[in-house]
Amino acid sequence: DLGSPATHDMFAQLSKLRRLQSFFMCVQLPYVLPRTYAELCRIRAVELPNLHTLEIASPDCDPSGVLGVMSYWDMPSLRQATFLGQRRMANAIPFFATHGPRLITLEFDRLGEDVDRIVKLCTKLKELVTQIRYADEQILGGHRRVERIGLRGLHMAEHSYSDRCNAIESLKEVFPVVLDKKSYPRI
Repeated sequence: DLGSPATHDMFAQLSKLRRLQSFFMCVQLPYVLPRTYAELCRIRAVELPNLHTLEIASPDCDPSGVLGVMSYWDMPSLRQATFLGQRRMANAIPFFATHGPRLITLEFDRLGEDVDRIVKLCTKLKELVTQIRYADEQILGGHRRVERIGLRGLHMAEHSYSDRCNAIESLKEVFPVVLDKKSYPRI
């Protein structure tokens, strides 16, 4: 809950965890109140020098608000970012402009229309993992440095017939792109 004083206190205390290597957060509100956002952005002294893995679950929410706050954080060792549950990120560019150049692994469900711009900000990206049902629209742009593509959501027995058909159709569209040396020359 990004509106509570507890969130503010948690963010303010994070710098005490200088040896923290992995951080998981669940964002359950689709927005950050403007006043709260301004207060959280004032906590600019968040330094997490050893943090290499960030995972944000945001079930059906847009985590852009919290990512905007995190764009002010110092996370020089960040190499892997995972975003689960979101269907879009309306304004994640500040986060990726700050931290994207260090990312080696990016995993997400769906980034939305800024996906190509976001991926381009991740200049050292080697691993790209996405949800199969959105893969056709999320990875068609290609990326010259990517060496490995992962597709999640292929648990055929757990899904309905229409979900399985959609996954197969996505695979049919994604495989030729992934195998195209112009889009992904290192795969």
